[in-house]
Amino acid sequence: MFYPVDMSRLLSTWAAKPDPGRQDLRPPAMHPMPSGVPATPTSVAQMYGIGGGGRAEFIPLMVELFKDVKAIFKDNPVEAFTKGTGGTEYTFFKQRGLEDAVQKIGAELHSQYFVSYTPNNKDEGGFHTIEVTVGPYKTQTRPGYWLGTKQ
Repeated sequence: MFYPVDMSRLLSTWAAKPDPGRQDLRPPAMHPMPSGVPATPTSVAQMYGIGGGGRAEFIPLMVELFKDVKAIFKDNPVEAFTKGTGGTEYTFFKQRGLEDAVQKIGAELHSQYFVSYTPNNKDEGGFHTIEVTVGPYKTQTRPGYWLGTKQ
């Protein structure tokens, strides 16, 4: 079973410190400016975004937002692998949420029993679903298994 613990990409992008990038240490007069525009510190900063004063970078946030929206319509590989193995996916936003997720995984691992099964219809190839019931207890299994045909 697979137990991923994932922090939202959108939240991590939103909370991340901005990348200062590579600093341009050239004096303002060395920057190429359009003809007729003097190369003053203010005009260079306006043209090239040097200094980062009141500027906000929305492009990285929009990219992550697009990825999160796209994931709604397209299967997330982590989610697909979790469902395929019968595990549980945990998400968190703060450190306390991460600690809770780790405790839940530990409690689940310490309360598991493994049941094995050998199919008696080995000639029937294809996908076979699995359903396990044990009275009123909760069971967690993978959806099924693939069996190849003998040739």
